[in-house]
Amino acid sequence: MAKYVFPNIPTNLITVAPNRKLELTVCIPCYNESDLKSTLHSLSQCAPIDGIVEIIVLINDSEGESESVIAQNQKSYEDCSQVSYESSELNLCIVPIYVTKIRAKKAGVGYARRLAMDEANQRFEIIGRERGIIVCLDADTIVSKNYLTEIVRFFKDYPKLTACSIAFAHELNVPNLKIKSAICDYESHLRYFINMQRLIGLPFAYQTVGSAMAVSSESYLKLGRMNTRKAGEDFYFLHKFVKNDLVGELNTACVYPSARVSDRVPFGTGKAVGDILKSTHSYLTYNVKSFDDIDKLIKILPAIHSEKENYLSGLSASLNNYLNQENFTEKIIEIKSNTTSYLSFEKRFFQWFDAFRLMKCLHYLRDVAYPNIDVDDAMLILLDKLDIDHAGDKYEKLKRLRDYDKNANYAV
Repeated sequence: MAKYVFPNIPTNLITVAPNRKLELTVCIPCYNESDLKSTLHSLSQCAPIDGIVEIIVLINDSEGESESVIAQNQKSYEDCSQVSYESSELNLCIVPIYVTKIRAKKAGVGYARRLAMDEANQRFEIIGRERGIIVCLDADTIVSKNYLTEIVRFFKDYPKLTACSIAFAHELNVPNLKIKSAICDYESHLRYFINMQRLIGLPFAYQTVGSAMAVSSESYLKLGRMNTRKAGEDFYFLHKFVKNDLVGELNTACVYPSARVSDRVPFGTGKAVGDILKSTHSYLTYNVKSFDDIDKLIKILPAIHSEKENYLSGLSASLNNYLNQENFTEKIIEIKSNTTSYLSFEKRFFQWFDAFRLMKCLHYLRDVAYPNIDVDDAMLILLDKLDIDHAGDKYEKLKRLRDYDKNANYAV
């Protein structure tokens, strides 16, 4: 095992030269994980690709870490060694790296993901493979058997794209019914959120799940590498590719994240499940009326471009107040001064009104006009809009929406 004490981390974490046939690297941040072996076994059971696969497991802990976490991290290294030995005849190499005593200000999933992805990129640079594939996975996640082959196929079939969002489905076969209900609610929220964006024509509606995405090594550096945020690193990272029209969906393989409770990050699946379990109320999501308001804004973009009088008069007072707060009129003047056609105006508009500003707008509308609604009610509204049968319990509804999403083939 390569073990490094922060901050004395070398440029190259892996001392063995990469195989010239290296095609794909899976990067897994690992902190206090009790079942890493299941993830590694899942990868070793995938159909092989025509090339070498490396799995970089970035085991990490911070300053003042408890003895129990350190012991579990050591166990994770031993798990890597065992599965690596069992997989020795496959074109698959498991490489554990242990970075210890990271300063609390830096420690977190974003930093660990960054170290692993930087290393993967450097190894592709060594062998001159610009379209090497860097895959993000988590240490509590399993994958479908066609996971590796379908990722390779995606990047070969769509040479103009340099990133993909991979289909996911949280594990619902769990004995604890409260956890099962909670993860169903959370995933329903995620799918409702993205599908509502697509229904109103927003071009940046992609799932950004950290354990379900991949990028090419050539674009990893060009677009600024992985950030080191303690949470939300996946959202901020993938949307850089989205804004450059470089992302597609890979729906022919699937990632199965754990449904466990976790408080190690301030938001995300584990935190959401924990909050749902603690709450005495139903899980809430964005009000459909907020999307209806934003839909009206999108539909009047041609009128905004042609400078028709009072083009904002048909919008709600709440949305108008938000736009005023964002200096909307001045922004439109700026966008028009830098574009020569409606298509270029529209593209530049969505560079400004992007996924980050959408979230800000939704939060404003939630706070001043349209309170969040029960996710079960939101699902009924969405399924009706998509003309999907909404009979049965919430698990059946979620499964139908999963099937719908797998066939969506968005932006590819």
